[in-house]
Amino acid sequence: MSNLTRSDRVVTSLFLMFFLVPALVYILFFLNILVEGAPVISWQYLTAGPSSDPATGGIGPVIAGTLMTVVLMLIIVVPFGVVTALYLSEYSLNRRFDKFFLFLIHNLAGVPSVVFGIFGLGFFVLNIGTGLDELFGLELVFGKPSMLWASATLAFMLMPMVVTTAYEAFRAVPAEYRETAYGAGAGKLQMIRSVVLPHSIPGVTTGVILSVSRAIGETAPLLFLGCAFFLPSMPVFDLCIAGLCFPVVNPTEQFMYLSYNIFIMSTQSTSPLPYQYAGALVLIVLTLVCNSATIWLRSRFRKNLAFTEAE
Repeated sequence: MSNLTRSDRVVTSLFLMFFLVPALVYILFFLNILVEGAPVISWQYLTAGPSSDPATGGIGPVIAGTLMTVVLMLIIVVPFGVVTALYLSEYSLNRRFDKFFLFLIHNLAGVPSVVFGIFGLGFFVLNIGTGLDELFGLELVFGKPSMLWASATLAFMLMPMVVTTAYEAFRAVPAEYRETAYGAGAGKLQMIRSVVLPHSIPGVTTGVILSVSRAIGETAPLLFLGCAFFLPSMPVFDLCIAGLCFPVVNPTEQFMYLSYNIFIMSTQSTSPLPYQYAGALVLIVLTLVCNSATIWLRSRFRKNLAFTEAE
């Protein structure tokens, strides 16, 4: 530090100020939410169902609905996103098409989320859902806003993020690894399974982390797709297999979502302010938990990959 010139010290102090100002804002923002919302949070608040009286109700079904929607979204977006990126990286022979497709993907990433909500209502609910009801002779099962179509809409909204990160992860695998696999007699599919995918999993999981973070906090697309502020409980049905019955969340019904719940409490409800802060605090913690779990899995993959290469 003593070897720094006067101009270096000025630049260092300037950069430190640019770092500390937003960091301090974020810290104060979180502390405000923590101080206001923490006294409300209890086991009953986290597990009980909603009530007209916030003091006796909770957000248990809201948390469950949020997690189930995100899980359904991941079930859709990860396979489609990874396979799309894999095709562009390993199978496509027309690089001009790849560049044009990636250009479209990057533009889709900038489309406002409310537009995707309208798209989901028109495409999934009114077209695919109604078509499925007519095909199977059902009476308004799929042709209505529900958790299933909300998850599908979130998946397609976040597809550009997953495709881009997965594509970059696949392209980052050195060409020498592919050539070595081919030289050992491996076919295309075997090379992808044993070389490309293991080395690109950390990059792919980065896209998954980003998609989970954004999905948990989304509100605008859900306005059109069956999200409700008040439901007495989660819509479940009994799935019976070989005489054993398990309660399963019904994805074709309305659901509750934490970010939407906070939005309604803040704009259209008379709920006391501490309960709004408590919902925001739970949302932040839920995002951190989901991200931490994904980051932990990514680190495990990296350690396993490093151990395999060392052998």
